[in-house]
Amino acid sequence: MDGDCPRRAEPGQRLLAVVCLSLVVAYLVGWLIYTLDLPNELAYGLVLLGLGGLMACRRRVAQDLRDPLVCHLLVGQAAVLAWNLAWLGVVRSYSGGGWTGDWFGHWQRCQFFLKRPDVDILFNGFDPLPSRPPLVNVVVADWLAMTGNDFASYQAAMTVWSSLAFLPAALLAIRAARVMPGGSPDRAIAILAVFFMTSPMAVQNATFAWTKLPAAVFTLAAVEFFLAARPWNGAVIRLVPGILCGVCVAAAILAHYSAAPYAIVLAGAWLTSGLWARPRLPWLTATAAAGVAGLFLLMTWFGWALAVYGPAGTFLSNTTATDRAPTLALHAVAVAGNIFDTAVPHFLRSLDRSLIQQSSPWGYVRDWWFECYQLNLLMIFGSLGWIVVLMACGQMLRRLPAGQRAAWIAAAGAVILLGIGSHSGRDHWGVAHICLQPLVLAGLACVAGRWHELSPFLRWLFGIGAVVDLTFGILLHYAAQGFILDRWLTPDRPLTELARSYNQIAAGNYMIKNAAGWRFVGDVFTETQFIPVAVAGVTFALAVWNVRRQASRIGQPSATTSP
Repeated sequence: MDGDCPRRAEPGQRLLAVVCLSLVVAYLVGWLIYTLDLPNELAYGLVLLGLGGLMACRRRVAQDLRDPLVCHLLVGQAAVLAWNLAWLGVVRSYSGGGWTGDWFGHWQRCQFFLKRPDVDILFNGFDPLPSRPPLVNVVVADWLAMTGNDFASYQAAMTVWSSLAFLPAALLAIRAARVMPGGSPDRAIAILAVFFMTSPMAVQNATFAWTKLPAAVFTLAAVEFFLAARPWNGAVIRLVPGILCGVCVAAAILAHYSAAPYAIVLAGAWLTSGLWARPRLPWLTATAAAGVAGLFLLMTWFGWALAVYGPAGTFLSNTTATDRAPTLALHAVAVAGNIFDTAVPHFLRSLDRSLIQQSSPWGYVRDWWFECYQLNLLMIFGSLGWIVVLMACGQMLRRLPAGQRAAWIAAAGAVILLGIGSHSGRDHWGVAHICLQPLVLAGLACVAGRWHELSPFLRWLFGIGAVVDLTFGILLHYAAQGFILDRWLTPDRPLTELARSYNQIAAGNYMIKNAAGWRFVGDVFTETQFIPVAVAGVTFALAVWNVRRQASRIGQPSATTSP
């Protein structure tokens, strides 16, 4: 997956740049509204800015929308978005393993930027504001200021943003498809859409209202722009993608601190490339421009936080610092234990399983699989998908020069170790869900791009795994979150009692929702849950049909496959 990308991919890169920069502009506007104590209604100015930008660039926009590659990207993005929103329409209460807190903690943070209470407020009763970065909360607060400040709107905004992770992943799949002759970018995009729809990690994170996948949007975009900039070749380094890479790295950190391992690896790769860049001046220019752009964006938050909370309050309130062991030796033991427990699935180890104990039999099965799909380093790619990801990435790496191959392996290894090591607390279930979502989506993009090279056996293996994942990681998961099986088998049983039949975390989430009086998107479909389920079914069928249609076109002339 080298940095050389045909000109036909540039409209797709422009689309990605527009999406990322629009979100950054929305953050900057919202941040000014908050810090200058301006009326929230000024958020409507974002609509005017957007319309003005479309009018100013209308010819370029019209041209790009006619580009076949952009059309395929938009179709794939629409399918992923419709799929995720449909399942969000089923959720009546969050559940799954030990997930709690963040879904309403981030809602409280959005309310903070809308209602502006005292800066010493503690979210969830214990989290100060600097423990989480603000970009996503500020942008969603802009959205709520325009659409109405209700929980369902907040849920929808978070799911829409999370679904956008498909776009940069699709551009990476295009790169993978173009490495060798015979690859079809059109088909890679269509296949990746189905992969996103059958990935429990992707779908579960998209419908749980937190900021990990929004950060992954910027993280994957930073990788795409890094490759487009070609920092290792000073003679032909591209300045604009380099600046976009710097902006996206900073935006990813401001969306969620889980992006820090990727920022460290990308920065290290960029700086190391300067050793071989000739001539040096273009590389120095791009490096300075990217650094200044990223630093400016970071300082909008860190500069303000340092002035208000001081260095300790700004940098030592995140769980990476607060959960740290008292000594370096104990911290090293905790990190080593987390690496082992993340690498080895929970069903191959002995551990305290009280977290998933419950009276609901399907709730227990759902949680058993949930802990695999979210917390294990291998099965987060899919029950069998991890095998195919390793094979596809291995095939691609073998075709690269030794230096590039070593660099990619070192980068992936560093991300994994830093991603697991950044979680200071001990978690015997595993911690793959903390930082590794972008890596998983990049792995799926590699498989989608190299699908034509995989043997029939590996394709069937991935397909069988996808069926298992769809059954236990998505259908069963949302049947539990929507109480579908419970209401079907015991229709007269009170909803509170149904919630208590699941594990204690799930019951607690339902009680928090009820006590606050929040109305979920799924509550709109209380008596018509078949509607979002039907939408999901139709969307999935159309996505599969699109893959088959693209497969039938292999070998035919295509504007997006010509060099």
